[in-house]
Amino acid sequence: MVVLIIVVIITLNVVEGMRLSLADAGDSVEDANFVEAMADAGILRLYAFLEWVKEMLAARNASELRTGTVHTYCDRVFIRSLVCLS
Repeated sequence: MVVLIIVVIITLNVVEGMRLSLADAGDSVEDANFVEAMADAGILRLYAFLEWVKEMLAARNASELRTGTVHTYCDRVFIRSLVCLS
């Protein structure tokens, strides 16, 4: 495993990707290694999440989301799981 210095990490990855990789690297008693693939995967997951949030906000603003009464089985299961959590 190649040991990366801070300057290389900063130029290759954004801070969020570095945080995700470092958090993943120190989860066990093994040596903590920074894995670039984990940084890249973390950045892609963050990007996908941000795009999904943008889509949901646009759908909410355009009134494209479902409204009305709770009438499906999935609605009842979801509400029941929320009640159990509280």
